[in-house]
Formats: sequence, structure tokens, C-alpha cells
Amino acid sequence: LEHGDTLVVRPCVPDTWPQFRVSWVLPGGGRTRWEITVRSPDHCSEGVTAAVADGRPVAVEGGAVRVPVVRDGGLHRLEVTLGRVG
Repeated sequence: LEHGDTLVVRPCVPDTWPQFRVSWVLPGGGRTRWEITVRSPDHCSEGVTAAVADGRPVAVEGGAVRVPVVRDGGLHRLEVTLGRVG
């Protein structure tokens, strides 16, 4: 978390990984949970090309995704796609 209210995701993984998933319970957030899926269809180890949080597109800035978080006890989903940038 950045400044306590923003989730920052900047994946860097082996380029042989097609995808991975993380289930994260927000500290101090009661039951707030994030299901994060990172896909790499082009076998890129880094370079975020797209992101969707709770069904809505999220801007990608500087190779990272920044998503505001709330401690609402709910389940949230973030899908990140890695690919060739530029």
C-alpha cells in the first residue's frame, strides 16, 4: 500500500509464467480482500499494458497500476496484463 489508501502493483516475474494469482486480505480492513490475477500472454516478465479493477479499466502509469482501496469488507478483483510496452 502506498500512503495507506492506494494499492500499487508493478509485477516482475519470470517470462515463462503465463499467469499467477494472489489473494490478499487488506491489513486493518476487516474482511476486505483483493483477488489479483496477473497474465502474461506474450511471455513478458514485466511491462503492464492493461488493468481492470472490479470490472473497470484502470490507467497504467510508469509501468505500474495504482488502485484506490477502501476498507469495506468486500471482495475486489484486479486483473493485470503484461506485454511489450512501446
